[in-house]
Amino acid sequence: MKTIVAVLIGLLTASGSAWGAQEVVVADLTGTVQVRRGVEETWTDAKRGMPLYRVDTIETGKGSEVILKTEGAERFVLPEEAMLEISALEPMTKERLFLFLMSQKVARMDAGKEPIRLRNGSVPRGAMRSEEPKSTKTRDPKERDLKRFHGAKALFDNGFVPNAAAAFRKLLDGAGSKRTSWQDRAQWTMAESFRTLEWFGKARESYAELIAAYPQSALCEAARKRIAELEKD
Repeated sequence: MKTIVAVLIGLLTASGSAWGAQEVVVADLTGTVQVRRGVEETWTDAKRGMPLYRVDTIETGKGSEVILKTEGAERFVLPEEAMLEISALEPMTKERLFLFLMSQKVARMDAGKEPIRLRNGSVPRGAMRSEEPKSTKTRDPKERDLKRFHGAKALFDNGFVPNAAAAFRKLLDGAGSKRTSWQDRAQWTMAESFRTLEWFGKARESYAELIAAYPQSALCEAARKRIAELEKD
């Protein structure tokens, strides 16, 4: 198992791309928007024109929104009550997503052991961080995870589809057996991400997981329809 992990980490690191010192700028905002620099324990108010770096995290409050200007998208909209690590905006290829998903699968199989921590720069930090500064830990975990769900959904809505799939996979793995208000939606949007990427086998598998894990979800019927559509193709 350790050999598999080492190989995956090596491949992820080799496939990673270097970012410049500054890639993202706050273009516009409304309401309460805060930024945490690196691993600092304090949050400060975001301002128009503020540069953001891959180690930073941005968060929006209720009724708030921030528009980011990124290298890959002129206009990235982060909606209200969302949290996003800036490194999650780093371009992710299908190859890197595949390696990330494989590493997560190995981690799930490695029962009773610590989650596999990948080397910095291998995948978007926003999709894999397992340690949080104290300031984040003191917040309500349910509120934090819901905001992360909204951040992952923003990745999907803004066209960062591989990044979204990785973020949803990490969120769902982190939730484990706990049941929350967002898990079925995360499973659905992860499946939709695979469908968008034309990974139809992974999409079918993810829709089926939604039906099995969340049988009372209002999304189950839509998942059944998606599976039927995929089986026709």
